[in-house]
Amino acid sequence: QKLSDERCALNRISRELARKSADYSYMSQCIQEIGKEAFPYVSPVWPVQEPTCDFAMIICISDFHLGLSVDNYFGKYDVATAQDRLNQYFEIIKFRDIYGIKDAHIIMLGDMINGNIHPTVRLENRENTIKQTMLAAELLTEFVYKLRSNFRTVHVNSVSGNHSRIGEKDF
Repeated sequence: QKLSDERCALNRISRELARKSADYSYMSQCIQEIGKEAFPYVSPVWPVQEPTCDFAMIICISDFHLGLSVDNYFGKYDVATAQDRLNQYFEIIKFRDIYGIKDAHIIMLGDMINGNIHPTVRLENRENTIKQTMLAAELLTEFVYKLRSNFRTVHVNSVSGNHSRIGEKDF
C-alpha cells in the first residue's frame, strides 16, 4: 500500500511538471509569434508652449479581465469593449495641456486577464489563459506606445492580480 501511495504521488508530481513544461513551451511559442512587431521611435508632441513645470501624471489601469465575455441584462463586455475603454484613457491628454504635465507613470494594478481562478471560469483551458495574457500584453503595449508620443517619459509599473494564475492556488 505504501509503495502504491508513493507511486501515485510521484505520478501526480510528474503530471504537474509535464503541464508546467507544456505551458512554458506554449507561452514561448506565443511570445515568438507576437514579439515580431517593432515600434519605431516617436518624439513627444508638445503643446504650443513647452511646459514650465515638472509635473507628472499617474495613470491607474486595473480589472480589465480580458478574456471575459458577457452579454446579459446588466451589460455587455468583451475584448472590443475593453479596447474601447482603454482608448478612452487618451482623454487624459487634455490634462497634460492644462497642467503642463511632462511625465506619465502607468500603474497596472492587476487582473488584466480573466484567467481561470473561479470554478465557473475554469471551463476555459490553460491555453486560453496564455492567449489572454498575450492579448493583454498586445493591447497594453500599443496603449503605452501611443501614450509615449504625448509625454517626455512614460514609466510602466505592474503588479500581478489574482486572476493571472495559470494553475491552482497553492496553499
